[in-house]
Amino acid sequence: MRDLKRELLEWDGWPESWRPEPGDVLVGTVLRYDVGHTAYGPVRTCTVRTDDGERVAIWLSSTVLLDLFKRERPQVGERIGLRYQGKHPEHGYHRYRLIVDRDEPLSFDPLGGEARVPAAAAEDDTAPF
Repeated sequence: MRDLKRELLEWDGWPESWRPEPGDVLVGTVLRYDVGHTAYGPVRTCTVRTDDGERVAIWLSSTVLLDLFKRERPQVGERIGLRYQGKHPEHGYHRYRLIVDRDEPLSFDPLGGEARVPAAAAEDDTAPF
Protein backbone atom coordinates (compact mmCIF):
# COMPACT_ATOMS: atom_id res chain seq x y z
CA MET A 1 0.00 0.00 0.00
CA ARG A 2 1.31 3.46 -0.89
CA ASP A 3 2.14 5.94 1.84
CA LEU A 4 -0.02 8.75 0.45
CA LYS A 5 0.70 11.15 3.31
CA ARG A 6 4.46 10.80 2.79
CA GLU A 7 4.06 11.26 -0.97
CA LEU A 8 2.02 14.43 -0.50
CA LEU A 9 4.42 15.86 2.07
CA GLU A 10 7.39 15.15 -0.21
CA TRP A 11 5.73 16.60 -3.33
CA ASP A 12 7.37 19.87 -4.30
CA GLY A 13 6.31 20.04 -7.94
CA TRP A 14 7.50 18.32 -11.07
CA PRO A 15 11.18 17.42 -11.03
CA GLU A 16 13.46 18.47 -13.84
CA SER A 17 12.75 16.60 -17.09
CA TRP A 18 15.40 14.26 -18.46
CA ARG A 19 16.54 15.76 -21.77
CA PRO A 20 19.23 13.36 -22.98
CA GLU A 21 21.80 13.76 -25.70
CA PRO A 22 22.84 10.66 -27.68
CA GLY A 23 24.82 8.35 -25.41
CA ASP A 24 23.45 9.78 -22.13
CA VAL A 25 22.65 7.25 -19.41
CA LEU A 26 20.24 7.60 -16.49
CA VAL A 27 20.46 5.16 -13.57
CA GLY A 28 18.20 5.32 -10.55
CA THR A 29 15.20 4.05 -8.63
CA VAL A 30 11.61 4.43 -9.82
CA LEU A 31 9.73 6.62 -7.34
CA ARG A 32 6.32 6.92 -9.00
CA TYR A 33 4.32 7.17 -12.19
CA ASP A 34 2.14 10.18 -13.01
CA VAL A 35 0.34 11.74 -15.93
CA GLY A 36 1.62 15.05 -17.21
CA HIS A 37 -0.21 17.34 -19.60
CA THR A 38 1.18 18.77 -22.81
CA ALA A 39 -0.23 20.81 -25.69
CA TYR A 40 -0.73 17.45 -27.46
CA GLY A 41 -2.57 15.79 -24.60
CA PRO A 42 -1.75 13.69 -21.52
CA VAL A 43 1.56 11.83 -21.31
CA ARG A 44 2.71 9.22 -18.81
CA THR A 45 5.73 10.16 -16.72
CA CYS A 46 8.12 8.18 -14.55
CA THR A 47 9.86 9.93 -11.68
CA VAL A 48 13.27 8.49 -10.83
CA ARG A 49 15.71 9.24 -8.02
CA THR A 50 19.12 8.98 -9.64
CA ASP A 51 22.04 7.31 -7.91
CA ASP A 52 23.31 10.88 -7.31
CA GLY A 53 20.14 11.69 -5.32
CA GLU A 54 18.45 13.93 -7.90
CA ARG A 55 14.81 13.48 -8.88
CA VAL A 56 14.22 13.36 -12.63
CA ALA A 57 11.00 13.08 -14.65
CA ILE A 58 11.08 10.85 -17.71
CA TRP A 59 8.26 11.84 -20.06
CA LEU A 60 7.21 8.69 -21.93
CA SER A 61 6.14 10.70 -24.97
CA SER A 62 8.20 8.67 -27.47
CA THR A 63 6.40 5.58 -28.75
CA VAL A 64 9.65 3.61 -28.53
CA LEU A 65 10.24 4.68 -24.92
CA LEU A 66 6.65 3.95 -23.91
CA ASP A 67 6.86 0.50 -25.55
CA LEU A 68 10.06 -0.28 -23.59
CA PHE A 69 8.35 0.64 -20.32
CA LYS A 70 5.29 -1.44 -21.27
CA ARG A 71 7.49 -4.44 -22.05
CA GLU A 72 9.86 -4.22 -19.06
CA ARG A 73 7.27 -2.88 -16.57
CA PRO A 74 9.66 -1.32 -14.04
CA GLN A 75 7.92 -1.18 -10.66
CA VAL A 76 8.15 1.52 -8.01
CA GLY A 77 11.25 0.76 -5.95
CA GLU A 78 13.14 -1.00 -8.75
CA ARG A 79 16.40 0.35 -10.17
CA ILE A 80 16.52 1.07 -13.87
CA GLY A 81 19.18 1.98 -16.36
CA LEU A 82 18.10 3.99 -19.40
CA ARG A 83 20.32 4.97 -22.33
CA TYR A 84 19.37 7.32 -25.13
CA GLN A 85 20.97 6.11 -28.34
CA GLY A 86 19.93 9.03 -30.54
CA LYS A 87 17.71 9.04 -33.59
CA HIS A 88 17.70 6.21 -36.08
CA PRO A 89 19.81 7.46 -39.02
CA GLU A 90 17.32 6.42 -41.71
CA HIS A 91 13.90 6.41 -40.04
CA GLY A 92 14.29 9.30 -37.59
CA TYR A 93 12.68 7.70 -34.52
CA HIS A 94 14.32 7.98 -31.07
CA ARG A 95 16.18 4.88 -29.87
CA TYR A 96 16.54 3.86 -26.22
CA ARG A 97 17.78 0.89 -24.19
CA LEU A 98 16.09 0.11 -20.85
CA ILE A 99 17.36 -2.35 -18.25
CA VAL A 100 15.51 -3.17 -15.03
CA ASP A 101 17.63 -4.43 -12.13
CA ARG A 102 15.67 -7.48 -11.07
CA ASP A 103 16.29 -11.16 -10.67
CA GLU A 104 14.30 -13.01 -13.27
CA PRO A 105 14.10 -16.78 -13.43
CA LEU A 106 16.25 -18.15 -16.20
CA SER A 107 14.25 -20.30 -18.57
CA PHE A 108 15.08 -22.14 -21.74
CA ASP A 109 11.50 -23.00 -22.65
CA PRO A 110 10.95 -22.68 -26.40
CA LEU A 111 9.81 -19.22 -27.48
CA GLY A 112 8.48 -20.31 -30.86
CA GLY A 113 11.24 -19.16 -33.20
CA GLU A 114 13.56 -22.09 -32.61
CA ALA A 115 14.54 -24.24 -35.57
CA ARG A 116 12.30 -27.23 -36.07
CA VAL A 117 14.42 -30.38 -36.21
CA PRO A 118 12.87 -33.41 -37.93
CA ALA A 119 12.53 -36.43 -35.64
CA ALA A 120 15.07 -38.48 -37.66
CA ALA A 121 17.70 -35.74 -37.39
CA ALA A 122 17.04 -35.34 -33.66
CA GLU A 123 17.97 -39.01 -33.15
CA ASP A 124 21.15 -38.71 -35.25
CA ASP A 125 24.09 -37.83 -33.01
CA THR A 126 25.99 -36.36 -35.98
CA ALA A 127 23.31 -33.78 -36.80
CA PRO A 128 24.35 -30.21 -35.90
CA PHE A 129 22.39 -29.05 -32.87
